[in-house]
Amino acid sequence: MTINNSSNKSSGASKGTIDPFTELLSTLMEDLIGLTTKGLSKLIELLIDRISKRNQKKVILESFIITQKTTLNPQSIGYSVSNKRDVLFTEIPMERHNLILGGSGFGKSNLISLIMEYKIQVNSPLIYFDPKGSKSEILQFRNLNKYYGKECLIFSELYPDEMSYNPFNGLNNTQRTQIIMRSLEWSEGEARYYKDQSQRALMQTMAALTDEKTLISLPNIYRHLAEHRDHKETSGLLAQLEIIMASPFGRLLEDNGRSIDMRNLRKSKKSLYVGLSTQGYGSVAKTIGKLIINDIQMTSHMVGIEADDSHDSIRDSFAVFIDEAGSILYEDFIDFLNKNRSSGYQTFIAMQTPADAEKIGPQFKDHLLELCSNWFILKQGNNDYASAISESIGTFKTVKRSAMTVDNIESERGSVRDVREYLCPPQVIKDLEIGQCIMLTKSPSSLHFLKLRDIRKSDVFGYKNRADQDHSLKILIHENPILKASIVTKKVEIKKNSDSITGIENFYKE
Repeated sequence: MTINNSSNKSSGASKGTIDPFTELLSTLMEDLIGLTTKGLSKLIELLIDRISKRNQKKVILESFIITQKTTLNPQSIGYSVSNKRDVLFTEIPMERHNLILGGSGFGKSNLISLIMEYKIQVNSPLIYFDPKGSKSEILQFRNLNKYYGKECLIFSELYPDEMSYNPFNGLNNTQRTQIIMRSLEWSEGEARYYKDQSQRALMQTMAALTDEKTLISLPNIYRHLAEHRDHKETSGLLAQLEIIMASPFGRLLEDNGRSIDMRNLRKSKKSLYVGLSTQGYGSVAKTIGKLIINDIQMTSHMVGIEADDSHDSIRDSFAVFIDEAGSILYEDFIDFLNKNRSSGYQTFIAMQTPADAEKIGPQFKDHLLELCSNWFILKQGNNDYASAISESIGTFKTVKRSAMTVDNIESERGSVRDVREYLCPPQVIKDLEIGQCIMLTKSPSSLHFLKLRDIRKSDVFGYKNRADQDHSLKILIHENPILKASIVTKKVEIKKNSDSITGIENFYKE
């Protein structure tokens, strides 16, 4: 019994001495696990941060260096490198205004043609202002419409008998006067008197033409003014009209009884090409452009007041494409953008740089950027322009971590702070190559790095991919005995010279 009691005491003593050691060991293990977990957590955070930055850089690099992937899908504007898929036109809210910015030779004309092709596919009436006015552009426009069975009209001094244009059909005399006054150049200040007298003379001239039952067209207005109201007060008006009438465009403004205007263009759902060579005709081309745009603005007004439901007008859209818009636009155009969307007008304004908008007026650029909900940005070589566009596109919030280093060893001490980074850094915009585009839509919000589809590689312009070419060549070979015999001879030569069958032999396998 004594031994047993001592044994029990000894056992109790042993437990008393082990408990502190176990507690210490447990504490050390907990601290070690805590430190390991904290270290792993920090390591994981660093890895995620690095992977995230690496992925972001990869997307940017792929957009203009790595990927060569594109698309030939005629329902797509291009391939999104950032989303790894085609972007369909139906995803782009084109009922809003659109801005296209890109330097010369980097795909601006191709982008315009792609969007025009889509509008033709959905049978939307459209008008295309081309300040180059070249035959190649006219031919491409014709082919595009012809392929989809859409009737097109050409307003160009190169085709004087193609059509005539009269912006005054279906308007009252006050509206006609306003179109002319807004299209011409006027001085302010003391010259305001002459502007008012010119407007008065126009109203009186149109009233006289109406009484005489004479067709009201710009040439008839000019002739009546020159004959009956050639005074000092109207000398500026007459001089500007005379310059237009003496130009090759004067003949296109003679109403031949089947002239076009923006109202019947919209109803007929035709396409209209307007060639305005600003290099060749300068201020005359710009005045003609303003005349047509003011006609569109008047049509927008009439559609707006006559429509029972503005949503119907928006669905029944009319697309307006203005290339090199800085050459023909004017400050009051902003008023047109402000009000025409409810009338179904979808405007696509293309310029080379933001500076083109600044030349029009001091506030024009800011208003334009605000009113255009879809931006298509091609290469901008100027650092200031690229930075301004990046700032306008916007930033996103992210966390920036910094760590303290001691003897080149990173410690756990450091800082974490919220920062904002560009959604699209300026360098990306500067590094874009031909056919690459950044597409921003504000509502719904999206940002795509696009490899644009090349419209020249489409059925519209007779392009066939390699498979189609191979198939066509095989048919040609089968139908041509001489060509087929020469290929058979070539096959024998190949077999003699090599155990493997290569080249045209592989192609000609039946």
